[in-house]
Amino acid sequence: MQKEKKCRLCGILKPETLDHFYAVKDRPSGIGSQCRECIRERHRSLKYKERSAELRRFHYATDEAYRERTKAGDKRRKSTPRELARRRVYTNEWRATLVGRAHQLMSSARFRAAAKGVPFELTRDWILAQLEVGHCQATGLPFDFGINYRNEHGMRGSHPFGPSLDRIDAAKGYVVGNVRVVLWSFNLAVGNWGESVLRTVATAWLERASASEGRLSNRTADGPKTESPPASRLPEQVHP
Repeated sequence: MQKEKKCRLCGILKPETLDHFYAVKDRPSGIGSQCRECIRERHRSLKYKERSAELRRFHYATDEAYRERTKAGDKRRKSTPRELARRRVYTNEWRATLVGRAHQLMSSARFRAAAKGVPFELTRDWILAQLEVGHCQATGLPFDFGINYRNEHGMRGSHPFGPSLDRIDAAKGYVVGNVRVVLWSFNLAVGNWGESVLRTVATAWLERASASEGRLSNRTADGPKTESPPASRLPEQVHP
């Protein structure tokens, strides 16, 4: 006759086999006192998950060996090619959304504020509200939330029409009223030289480009002209 064992939790008699109980090396019989169904149900409960998370945090804070093992395990898991590819795809997809881009802008700005020693009072909801407007507050051009940008030379980099946080007065930090959401290319140019320099260069370039286009259009309307080659290019006359 098969021996039975009573579960300590549910009190039901079940066959004393590994099909119904987990193996425990510390017990003489080699079988635990709680049945598999009760243990699975306990593990599925929210209270057990919260307790387990609390114990992990406690051991991580107090046990140096446990902390080092946890760090080593996390590093191994995150360094596998499959995990790196998964995280890269997930990060790009997350950053392409309004919420993800707002979170990225807030995290980057908070890091820069701490490094520069300036105040930071922005929230993700405030940045999200500015992004939902959909266009640059300085130029009026629409934002592009694309991630995998390549320039005309095939090099990857930040999207020139992507959103960026611009401090109007750099000394006041990232506070509401001193920050506007502009194009990354505009912020980069203004941050290096200021709006007056950018306006002067852009105006001169536009005037010169318009003049060149006007001369080209006039030349095309008049038709091609045959010009005599310069004197230095004329063939030499051979005298008999």
